[in-house]
Amino acid sequence: TATAKITITVENAPPVAKLSAEPRIGKAPLEVQFDGTGSSDPDGRIVKYEWDFGDGTKSTEKKPKHIYKEPGTYTVTLTVTDTDGATAQAQETITVEEAGPPPAQEGEET
Repeated sequence: TATAKITITVENAPPVAKLSAEPRIGKAPLEVQFDGTGSSDPDGRIVKYEWDFGDGTKSTEKKPKHIYKEPGTYTVTLTVTDTDGATAQAQETITVEEAGPPPAQEGEET
């Protein structure tokens, strides 16, 4: 009889990054609620959330809120990391419009 040693290497499957943002369009200052909890990992779990809001600010929360103070178009990037160190990214565009004039006060002409 003979014996053989077999080594099986299981590769780490990368995570899947998924983000939601509400609202995606609005007037400045615009408060946006982000959510990365739809992200998943087929063979482990998500251990790190890294948000880049596209305006120089960042967060490591799962469901951060962010206020955009200036008009413009911002690309938001969520990077998730799984238990084995693999990463994935998802992006969303946020459009912040000019605030416009304040509403007229009662008795003022428009």
